[in-house]
Amino acid sequence: MSLEFIEEKIDGIRANARNLVNEYSQTQAEVANDPSLTEIGKREHLAPIHEALTEQLAALRQQEKDVVKTKREKLERNVFGLPAG
Repeated sequence: MSLEFIEEKIDGIRANARNLVNEYSQTQAEVANDPSLTEIGKREHLAPIHEALTEQLAALRQQEKDVVKTKREKLERNVFGLPAG
């Protein structure tokens, strides 16, 4: 894995996260402007969407950490000559 590959992978993960957040913001604005929903109804409508977003962002964060960890471990093996495993 080259540094450019890792940067591209991380950029992709972050772009995906930005898209998810932007979609949620748009949904949140639409719900906020819906006159047929009460404040409680708006919260109830957004709660499962927010929970799903939180889980997706956590998964993306973990993907980014895994990419960095894998590269760091490979570099450490190259520098210190540690055997795989």
